[in-house]
Amino acid sequence: EELPVRYAQRINMLEALPNWHKTKSIELVRNMYVQSFKELRLADPTCPEEFTRQLRTIKTRHLHTNLLVRGLKEYAAAEELGEVEINEWLDRFFVLRVSTNMLIS
Repeated sequence: EELPVRYAQRINMLEALPNWHKTKSIELVRNMYVQSFKELRLADPTCPEEFTRQLRTIKTRHLHTNLLVRGLKEYAAAEELGEVEINEWLDRFFVLRVSTNMLIS
């Protein structure tokens, strides 16, 4: 029950970025989180093998952070967000990610 909440929090963070839908890499990352959120909501934890497989798939999907970093570099280049804002945003985002990975493990 906690995992979908964590993914929803990150979706909200992504959607709170200015013009997130106009930044292709941020939009792609958001779409990955939406897909994972939906999969978690539909997953059946009473089937341990299937649930574990689904968690592995989701975790693998989110291993690469280059899309997120690329998107935030675009914000910096366009001066939509300053370096401090970007660093603080990334800190919050990755703290959520680490705590989610701990729940999955």
